[in-house]
Amino acid sequence: MSDGGYGIINFVVLYSIGGYIKLHHNKKSKNIYYILIFIIITITTFLFSIKYNQTSWRYDFISVMIGGIMLFMIFQNIELNSKVINFFARYAFGVYIIHGDYQVTEFIYKGILKCNLFYNSNFYIIHIFISILCIYIVCSIIDYFRDRFFKYTINPIINKIKIFNKKIVV
Repeated sequence: MSDGGYGIINFVVLYSIGGYIKLHHNKKSKNIYYILIFIIITITTFLFSIKYNQTSWRYDFISVMIGGIMLFMIFQNIELNSKVINFFARYAFGVYIIHGDYQVTEFIYKGILKCNLFYNSNFYIIHIFISILCIYIVCSIIDYFRDRFFKYTINPIINKIKIFNKKIVV
């Protein structure tokens, strides 16, 4: 039984690829190559999904992994100095953790957003974009308050702990 790319093996593979990119990537590479590869990979994934159904969209499918790496490479070379973008980027991992849990995902998509009612609707695409925006904003706000809470309660306690005669600073 496959874990769909959510398991430890895929994590180690992607972590290793990220480490390799960090060590050996030429930062002067042009984004146009990554964009073209991303477009080709996306089309390839789509064509595979027609033939092999949903298995082509899983995180352990090679074209999805390559597409993700290309997106990473595209955005790695872009520098943004926007307070709004940096605010939401700061909480991206929290958004992922909050809405990535199976029970939370089911509660959000089936219970709150009623996504199953929009599958064959003319409003499907609009519903997707509004849903994504709402999920990101709400989860960012939740993580913002978690961050504030930890800043004044948990972090001061952790900062007093010493490991191997070195202070942990959070």
